[in-house]
Amino acid sequence: NNSKKKFIFLIVNQYKKSRTDMNNVLTCFKKSKQEAITTKNISNRLTKPIKYIISIKLTYSNIILNLTTSQGDSKILITSGINYFKGKLKTSRYAATTVSEKFLAETVEYFKKNEKLNKPHFFVAVHVMGLKKNRKTILRILKKKLQIKIFKNNTITPHNGCRESKKKKKIN
Repeated sequence: NNSKKKFIFLIVNQYKKSRTDMNNVLTCFKKSKQEAITTKNISNRLTKPIKYIISIKLTYSNIILNLTTSQGDSKILITSGINYFKGKLKTSRYAATTVSEKFLAETVEYFKKNEKLNKPHFFVAVHVMGLKKNRKTILRILKKKLQIKIFKNNTITPHNGCRESKKKKKIN
């Protein structure tokens, strides 16, 4: 605290011309302090690189969960069709929970086998694409044993949309 006070005192002595200058200096000091905090957080993130990406694709007819390395090599792929769900059941909440639980069990087993990690949490990035229907249920299950560092929404949204159909002429 004393070092901060001395630093502010020096700044104030240098800029005693007007109150606006002093306020500008104090705001700059606060901003520099915030920037220092954010750079510290970034350096902490860089020490633990993310090696694996979980991509979740939610469509009208299927749920696809895929574990890939940061280079793009697919390691585990599980869909609701592989788990013997057919028709409308493929996109139900029950299918989403069973698929994500099976995916979680296989990923944890893969991490323990290949990475030789006995920690309870593994750092991953999650890329989600598609509908919002079962997104929360899948993420809730994945958060149990995986620590999500980056969450990215890759859903494609049109800027203008499709061209509207031709309007019918009014007959008097």
